[in-house]
Amino acid sequence: MKLAALILTAAMFSATAGAATITVTITGTTGEIRVGEGPIFEHRSYTLIPPGDPFSLTYTFDEEKGKQTISELGNGLISQSEIENTKLSSPGTSATLQIGRAVWEFGSSIRSQVVMKTSATSKSEQFVYVAQAGGNRVSAQIAPGKGGYWPKNGDWRASFTSGPLDGGTASFAADNDRVSASGSLTPLTIAVAGVDIDGQWLRYATNPGGERKWQLAHASPRGGYIVERVTRTILGTRADGSPITPSSVEYWQAWQVPAGADAPANASDSFSNAALAGSTGDESVSAVARFYEGLILPPAFGAGKSPYAAERLSSTIDPDLSTSSATLPVVTSSTQKF
Repeated sequence: MKLAALILTAAMFSATAGAATITVTITGTTGEIRVGEGPIFEHRSYTLIPPGDPFSLTYTFDEEKGKQTISELGNGLISQSEIENTKLSSPGTSATLQIGRAVWEFGSSIRSQVVMKTSATSKSEQFVYVAQAGGNRVSAQIAPGKGGYWPKNGDWRASFTSGPLDGGTASFAADNDRVSASGSLTPLTIAVAGVDIDGQWLRYATNPGGERKWQLAHASPRGGYIVERVTRTILGTRADGSPITPSSVEYWQAWQVPAGADAPANASDSFSNAALAGSTGDESVSAVARFYEGLILPPAFGAGKSPYAAERLSSTIDPDLSTSSATLPVVTSSTQKF
């Protein structure tokens, strides 16, 4: 099932100190490598490095950069998700290739992408990394070995290890305007150190009246909170004819999910207009929500802390929550009159 609605644009929101860093380590043996200007990887200029040397390729990705997407679902699980760069930011923060004792750092990326597939007919993970400097790039296509482990839920951030791999490929080009080399790699193992939430993900259902209700993929073992960051841009006038100020409002609202439950008791996701009573105008609403497993809600939250959240648990202070035990974000946007 394609879910075009679940487009998760992290670039719309400022990065937080709690953003998860995903580290991917791929090991294997080198294929054929051609050296241009040397020395590089302990070989002199214009030589052909024979295959068979051990390598270790490490990527790091910041999930608060770029755009995340849940693009396919099946049997109650994510079967494909991805993150990729936008015009504003690229999630790839570093890539390092070690061949033998020699290490090459590719630098931060201008273009990067991770695509994770976990359906019964398509199991793979693809990495694209193009650095800011020169012709530096390194990409990999990973596939599990026959009978080897592969995650059932396709959250690209999820921690797992797999090996031996079968049929994977990788290639690189290293160039700093002084030395250069390019070649192929044969991946044998992959280890992802990222988010551990046991295949959990957040979604919403919309009833015929247009009301959204939050739902988790499965019951939460420890309980937690759905926390949504809301930005409302308002253009209108009050009953006395004066303009509404401030014209932009930001707040966080929360729903508790008890342990053993898969939804809040009151799961409705709405944006109250009580604070705008008697006024007329238009507003646009942008929101991003995640479920945080095991979260103890910060004390800044309370009923009615933001007048724009009515009596729902809310805060006008950024809670700066860690995403290490959080689902992929769900982003929504709408416009409405009042």
